[in-house]
Amino acid sequence: MQDTEEERRKNAIQYLTKALRSPSTPIQFLALYALSATDPSSKNRNEARIQLESAVKLRRKLMEQYDGYASQITPETAIPYLVNILAHHKDYEKDLPELATFSMYLQFFLTPICATTSQLSYIIEVCTEYSFLDDVDEEYTDNNKELFNRAITIVKELGHGK
Repeated sequence: MQDTEEERRKNAIQYLTKALRSPSTPIQFLALYALSATDPSSKNRNEARIQLESAVKLRRKLMEQYDGYASQITPETAIPYLVNILAHHKDYEKDLPELATFSMYLQFFLTPICATTSQLSYIIEVCTEYSFLDDVDEEYTDNNKELFNRAITIVKELGHGK
């Protein structure tokens, strides 16, 4: 998703889109779309946004149809995967102290999730619970906590419009 070549980034979006049309693709792969938030190509950014929105809506639709599978396919469960990806990202330290770029990744991902649910408190609860956990590699624990706190702030800001 963050390759230097535009065509590879485009292909990655297409491949991810195809995979996520299958309900058997694990929900955590939704998180990869967020890495397109800073794509230099507006076409790729827009396509990733459209496909993320579509994938979130598909998972919500599946949740309505199959109550027993809801916990495995709810888009909110992909948030910890995104935070983990971002917390271990090679550019994390370069983006300090503001974390402007990483906030863009979170905003890009959280916007369609928040737009398709009235349960923003559940998203905040997920982020809060995970913010108390230590990363397997302790050096990334503080990164995780900071990103979950930013996610909570973004969700609250998005919720003001509801």
